[in-house]
Amino acid sequence: MSMLTIKVENPGSLNVVMGHVPLSKNLEQIHDALKDVGFGLAFKQDSHEPATQAGTDLSLVDLARRNVDRVDVSQTFFLVTRTTVAKDVLQRLKKVPAIQAIYCATSSNNVEIIVRENSSGRGVMGLTGNYSNAQC
Repeated sequence: MSMLTIKVENPGSLNVVMGHVPLSKNLEQIHDALKDVGFGLAFKQDSHEPATQAGTDLSLVDLARRNVDRVDVSQTFFLVTRTTVAKDVLQRLKKVPAIQAIYCATSSNNVEIIVRENSSGRGVMGLTGNYSNAQC
């Protein structure tokens, strides 16, 4: 067993949300909730597999994919927006029934994800840094 600390990449202090959703088909619900907001979304169904991507802004999609690939935990997603009203984005996400947890929502570039890795896979153990934690 090992513990890893992975820094969230967030140049320019964009709004970054990390959460847990069980299936890639649930990304459609997230996409529908944010269709009028510029965003990038990436999801890992299984660790060590390519991420599923969606969004309206290719640079944000790429940033979300890089973060989800670095953390590499099954059934996690990263969402990145430029919107200045992060609370509005969180309220929309809380209405998506498939989202089981939101681990962090931040505009800080100083957040690290603590990941535990063993023979069964990887899991999120916690976070450090400047973030707000909101459970769905």
